[in-house]
Amino acid sequence: RWLRANAGTYGFDPARIGVWGSSAGGHLVALLGTTNGVTDHEGIDLEGVVGGNLGFSSSVQAVCDHFGPTDFFHLDPSHTVATSPESRLVGFWIQETLDNISNPAFAARVSALESVSSRTFVSLDDPPFRIAHGDVDPVVPVSQSVSLAGDLSAAGVPNTLVIYPGAGHGLPVTEDLPARQFFVSTFGVPPCPGDWNGDRRVTTADIAGFLSNFGRTVVPGNPGDFDGSGTINTQDLTILLSGFGATCPAA
Repeated sequence: RWLRANAGTYGFDPARIGVWGSSAGGHLVALLGTTNGVTDHEGIDLEGVVGGNLGFSSSVQAVCDHFGPTDFFHLDPSHTVATSPESRLVGFWIQETLDNISNPAFAARVSALESVSSRTFVSLDDPPFRIAHGDVDPVVPVSQSVSLAGDLSAAGVPNTLVIYPGAGHGLPVTEDLPARQFFVSTFGVPPCPGDWNGDRRVTTADIAGFLSNFGRTVVPGNPGDFDGSGTINTQDLTILLSGFGATCPAA
């Protein structure tokens, strides 16, 4: 809401706001994306009144969720104990609630778990999602991302799920580039070949970023893999250098 209220001052486009987060941040951005237009859940206020600018929408137009928890009913057992971050977030012992899920006395707690689970709110009007997760994540099971992606697909929401073999609770640095490219393509920004850091220019900073990832194997569609070989190599560097000094059209 603050961004929209100050869009004119800082040159933001209030119609193209995307959010990107990892782990707990992934949880928040996924929830923000699926609750577009939802103000409350069974009496639980989702919109809030903090920060002012209440006349502006809090909806977003693109979400990049990196290994965030999406379903508080199917967490790893180590995250449902009373001292877990998730239990502290909702303010009660999650496992106790799961063990009494059909007990009317726990109805308010069940609603609270629903309200912090992005899967609860998936609907056709949600923005496009990019979801990435490591398949050996010991903190947030990859099934959390798989389930959310499945729900989004079932609802007709455009989404991409990328699972990184061997990655734990974190992703290779090569994920950053396709994540940025997701926002570029979602918002219809003209591509800028060789622009590694997203400033719409091809400069020495882009070469430095490219070289720091030289030799890495990347996922399909990584913008740094200009020749589509699956590896950031000398052919890609040649392509980058051919555009050196170029300034791309403004986003």
